[in-house]
Amino acid sequence: MKKSFSKIFTTVSAAIIFASIVGGNAVFAEVTTSSPSTSANITGGTLSMDEMVISNFKDESQNETIKLDGTKQEIFAEINDITIKDPTGTGNGWNVMVEAGRVTSGDNDLGFERLFFQAPVIEAGEGSSPANTITTYGGFIDKADASSLKVLSAVADGGMGAYTIDFAPLKLTLNPSEVYTGNYSTTVKVTLTTGP
Repeated sequence: MKKSFSKIFTTVSAAIIFASIVGGNAVFAEVTTSSPSTSANITGGTLSMDEMVISNFKDESQNETIKLDGTKQEIFAEINDITIKDPTGTGNGWNVMVEAGRVTSGDNDLGFERLFFQAPVIEAGEGSSPANTITTYGGFIDKADASSLKVLSAVADGGMGAYTIDFAPLKLTLNPSEVYTGNYSTTVKVTLTTGP
């Protein structure tokens, strides 16, 4: 009699465990997945540059009236910082060209290669291509052949974004053998073009 009871108990226990497993499976919900899609239609902006402003020339004491002293003299004109933006999304690169005519006063002029444009310093805006994707140059802007000086050049796939350009003062050299008294002036032309 003792053996029979033990056999019945084992069978009942196994049935209860089996029912628990089957019941446990029933609580899981069926999982479904989806694949939503999204898009963005992006168009480019316009390559642009702030206006460059150049002050009148001043001597070392910041006087706008330059007093000749019989020696070779250098005088300077301040150039404002500008911002250049390339939001075109093309990666074509860009260039800034600068040129000037001779510095003249009436029939008198100071000759060629007297205006020296120093290489600028570049600071890249947040998220822009690195500043080293833009090459800077210095040189004379009043050339005898009237050619322009390339002062900034962004390579292909570079120069994309916004940049602050810090210019050193424009330098004018006065040779005593060429300078007659008078009010001298010139016009500086600045051009921003597409292309590396």
